[in-house]
This record gives sequence, structure tokens and C-alpha cells, in this order.
Amino acid sequence: MRRIEKYIHAIIICLMLMLMAGCQNKNNNMEWKLKGCDMEGLEGVVNELAMISEEEFYVATGILGPDESITERIYYANLGEKRAEQIPLSLDNGFYATNIVSRGEDAFVAILSKRDKEVFLKEALIVVDREGKIKVRKEISDITDPQEVINILAAKEGRILVVTPECIYELDTNLNKIKEFQASNQIENASIDMDGRVICLCTQDGMEDGKVQVCILNREKGKWEKTVTFKLENNDVVIRMIAGEKGSFFLFGVSGIYKCDEKGKAESFLKFAEQRIGDEAWSHLTILPNGDFITCANENGAPVLGYLKQEVAEKSITKIVVGGIFMDYSVVRELKEYHQNHPEVLVEIREYECDMTSVASMIDASNRLNADILSGNGPDIVYLQGLDHRMLCEQGLLENLDSYFEKDPKVSVEDMIPSLREALSVKDSVYFVVPSFTISTLVGKSKLVGNTMGWTMKEAFDCWKEHGADMFAKRGESTFALLIYGLMQNDIVDMADIKMALEMASLIEQESSYVTEKNACLKDGRALLAFGGVTDLGYIQLFHAMFDEENITLKGFPGLPGSGAMFCIDNSLGISSKSLHKDVAWDMIKIFMTKEYQSVKSGNLFYFPTRKDCFEEMIREYSKEKSKYNLELGTEKSNNEDKITVTALSAEDAERVRQMVYNTKMVYHDSYLFNLATEEAASYFSGNKQLDEVYKIMKERIELYYKEER
Repeated sequence: MRRIEKYIHAIIICLMLMLMAGCQNKNNNMEWKLKGCDMEGLEGVVNELAMISEEEFYVATGILGPDESITERIYYANLGEKRAEQIPLSLDNGFYATNIVSRGEDAFVAILSKRDKEVFLKEALIVVDREGKIKVRKEISDITDPQEVINILAAKEGRILVVTPECIYELDTNLNKIKEFQASNQIENASIDMDGRVICLCTQDGMEDGKVQVCILNREKGKWEKTVTFKLENNDVVIRMIAGEKGSFFLFGVSGIYKCDEKGKAESFLKFAEQRIGDEAWSHLTILPNGDFITCANENGAPVLGYLKQEVAEKSITKIVVGGIFMDYSVVRELKEYHQNHPEVLVEIREYECDMTSVASMIDASNRLNADILSGNGPDIVYLQGLDHRMLCEQGLLENLDSYFEKDPKVSVEDMIPSLREALSVKDSVYFVVPSFTISTLVGKSKLVGNTMGWTMKEAFDCWKEHGADMFAKRGESTFALLIYGLMQNDIVDMADIKMALEMASLIEQESSYVTEKNACLKDGRALLAFGGVTDLGYIQLFHAMFDEENITLKGFPGLPGSGAMFCIDNSLGISSKSLHKDVAWDMIKIFMTKEYQSVKSGNLFYFPTRKDCFEEMIREYSKEKSKYNLELGTEKSNNEDKITVTALSAEDAERVRQMVYNTKMVYHDSYLFNLATEEAASYFSGNKQLDEVYKIMKERIELYYKEER
């Protein structure tokens, strides 16, 4: 829903808030509170507010449908009565009412826009009464170029101001143009103050960083009466502005809000890193005549309107820093919402930025985060994706969580799936929590690869020789990588296993004909195995379709113990051993290990829960013919040319997945040996080196690695 143009300012602010590093709170005795109420009858994500009086508003919301279509609604809302009434505005298909401003209790004015892909094309101005009837319509092209309109403002006597980058047009009550005011500088944003003057945020070529220009239009005198330039802290960038009481206005920067006056004074009014109100509350602030703010948010999925006030804090503030690389939004949201029940805790989000398409950029972000952790200046709660978990544990940089689990009455290490707990443990202790996981394995027909899980590389080699088939639908490098994918996770690797993997991947007498019929060769036995990335229980049904076979085996990777599969953990969180607030940090991260959070009924997890009781609950729900908690039921899955509709999980498949998970022994981690082997093998498969030469170099490098490690 937020991809739409009219939400851009809100998105920018929300994203920037998440990226802000924290700053010291100048006044720990004060805190911001949203004194609001759930509005009966109000549905959807609140996009716009138009003030009628201090308690009455027009509210525009958006509702995202399952097909990503958007339903927009407009309400009359009364804050005092805690109710909202939908205005039954009927528009032609594809049209929306945007940039809503109030014309009193009985009517509002909006821009009639049409959505073209992801862009709203402005076409007309409309006056709409409380019954949803369009009383006046005026084509924007009769006033100015429609695509130049920035927004509209409500002035006194029912007049409307149309703001463009070069000019402000004043319209009468019938939307006829009666005045225009040409601007000398380009207008970026505008607001109207309580005296009816228009305060404009402007840009000027050559203006240095951190400087902001504001131009003030006096409509009564018919002239631009003042231009003021401000210098903001830390070269902050302004997103938007709103007018306040007489002679003042507020600039919304990336890092905070500034209160400004006409003499060029800009004071830091609020730093976003210090606030504990949800991000959305800062995106819709509107100033009231008494100097308070009115705002909206969507807390726990419910729209909330209310007054934003600064009050004396009841308790001292404890600041918890949560930091990591490309942190999952749902995890960040859960941690930030901790303050709702614990107002004495300030949660700061520290994102270590990087370009996900650049390996060098990701390594740089990882190095910066590791350096902060090592120096003691790192986050209290560490989001561990992209980091070497085991190295941090072994170096004593992550807190051992065993004692926290033992003392906590709500969660225990015994709650976890035993095989996962064992795989996650470092030196027989748990150092981080993991709410969910996926699992990777190899899949084959039972009659070809056997009906037991787990096998050695020698057993895989013998199976390949016996059936005269390719190991996979692809040959060469891809086959070699999959064969050693699990093998190289072991502490010690047998070189004979690598040699067999090279041989199984190297017989290329002609170009593979399987590129366009990958699953066909699985069905007729020309290929023995397929890679199985199991992210939900519906995938087991797709594997049956790929092989056209009822009896399949989740065989696992050659050389791995147990079922031969690997856990891939999702959203792991640890506590820095140098944190000064470990007990608070534990109270926050343990939330992800509770039954309430991981239950399939909560809808919090996309993948498999790490608690055994919740995992079994998911299997039970996915085995039912009808279940409102089985999100996969009735959906389609496809792989190459095969497509299925997910049905209830059979007892046999439930047991297949259960046994695979309960017998998995390894957690996937980035393996130096895997990277080494695939790097050397590439020169063989490209034809640049002979097999014996590649094997010799690979053997020497691996032996050197073991020697240096010991």
C-alpha cells in the first residue's frame, strides 16, 4: 500500500527513523506520550488527517486487498466521542480522493486523482459534502498544469489554495481562480498559519548543506513579505514543514523536528532517536491552535487518533540499542513496541547499512558491526544475520544465555526442538535465540536412493554408478557444489569424498539436454536428486509432483550426520557480553521464544517455529482439511513445469518432515572450505585445468587450512 506516491513522505520519514543512530537525551525527565483512543468504525491504514476542529477530523485510510488492490475510505471522526463515520463517496473506477482539506463540518475539498500503475495523476478538484455527494468539480488544467500541483490548503472564508512549485493560486468557494502569487524560488512544501499566511519551504540553487529557506506569503497584502534562511544541526535534510502558532513553524528533518521563528532561529524541538512513540505517529503530525499536536498511528493493526504530549517521565530511562545488518522489519517492530508495556525503556535501532548486491559492501558492514561489538560500543541486542555466530561466542563477545533460561519461568531451553538446540549450542551452551528456521536437504525417489535419510559420499557414489544417472538435472559446477554443500560443513573433510564428488560431477560428453526439462529427468530417472529448500510444509507435496512419485525420500546431503539435512536459522538475536543492561535485553529477546509468539495461531512466523510444541501444533494444523491457521492451504506452488495446489498434509508426509527435523544435526554456516573447493573446481569445469591438477591444488590448500587452524 505504501508504494503509492501519496505515501512517499511518510515512507521516507519511517525509513530514516530506522537508520538514525541514537543521541543522548537532554532531558530524561520528559517523554512523549500519545494520548489517544481506538476509533470505533475506523478501518485501514491512516493516510491523511484534515482538521475541522480540535476534536473533529476528516480521515482518509487505505485498505490493501489480497490481490494488492487498494480500497480508499474517507471518514468523519470525532475524537471526543471515539467514533468514526464513513463518508460514502462514490468515484469512477480507478479514481481516488487525495490531499484532503476541511471546509468545515459539512464538506471537504480533495484532489481527484487517477492511479496509473504506481503514480497518482491529478485531474480535478472536488468539493464533497458529508453525504459523499460531489457538489463542485473543477478541472486542474483550467487552473494550472495538473502534474505540477504539490498540494492544496484550506484558507478562511472557504477559499482553497493550490500550491505548485512556481505559484500559489487562490480559489473561491466554487473553485474559480481569483488570485495567483508567483514565487521567486521553487516551492517544495507549504502550510498555512493561523493568520492565513502561507509558509513555504523553498529550494535555491547553490544553497549549502544544512541550510533551509522559508518564504512567507501574506495573501491579504498580496505579496511575499519575508524570506528566512535557517542552518540546521548536523546539516539535517528537511522533509516537510507545518505552520504553528503566530510567527512560528516546525521543520521536519531526517533526524528530528525543529521549531523555527521568523527571525531565523531554529531550535531542536525533538530528536527522533529519543522518542518511543511509533514511527507512524511522527508522519502525520498536525498542529492545533493551543499548541498541542494531533496525530495518528496504527498500533497493533488498529487505527489510533490522539494528542501527542510531552510529560514528566515517571521512571528513569534505560536505553537499549538493537543493531545489525538489514534487520527484519517484524523483529524490529516487536522490539520497538516493547516500550508500550515498559515505558521506562528507550529502544534505539542502529542499522549497519550496506548494499545487498555488493559482497564488498556487506563485508564492510559486518566489519563495522564486529568492530563496535569488540570495542564495547556495539548494540546491547545483536541481530546476528551476516555474522559468524560461533566466532562471537568463542571470543566471549556474546552473553551465555543458559542462566537466563534457567531463571525464567516463561521460557526454557527444553522448549526448543532438541535437535535444533543441540545444533545451535556452542560448548554445550545457548548464546542466542532463534524464533524460526527453514531446512535444506536433497530429495529423491525412494526406489532409487533408498528409503533411509542420511548417507555417506561413498553410498551416493555407488548409487550413481548403479543407476547410470546424473546426480542432478544440472551437471558440472552446480552438481559439485550440491554434493559438497553439506560435506564441507564438517570440522574434518575426507579428501576421498571430494574426489568422488568431482568424478560424479565431471562426466560431460555433450551439452546437457535437461535445461528445458529439468523435472522430466527426475520423473524418468535420468537424474537422481533435486535440491529441497523446505520453507513450509506444503513443499513436501511439490516434491511428490516433481518426481511423479508417492514414495520419496528426504535423503539429505552426502557426508552430513543424522538426516543429512541442515537447519537454516532465521532472525537470530544475541546479547552483547559488554551490555550494561543484560537483564532488560533478555526480557526483550525472550519474547521470540514464547509459545504466544511462535504459535501458528499468532501469524508471526513465515517459517517453522523453533519450539517443539509449536512445531507439532503447526503439523497438526497443516494436517487438517480445513484450518484458518494453515496459510498454505489452497495456494499454488510450482517448480519448473510442475504446479500443485496445497492440500492437507498426509500422515506419511508429516512423519517424513518430523523425522528429518528431529534428526538434523547441523546448522548451515558460511564455510571457508566450501568456498575454497568450489573456487578451485571452477577452473576445472571451465576447461582451464585438468582434474588431477585441480584436485592436487585443492588438497594442498585444505591441508594447509587444517594445519593453520590447529
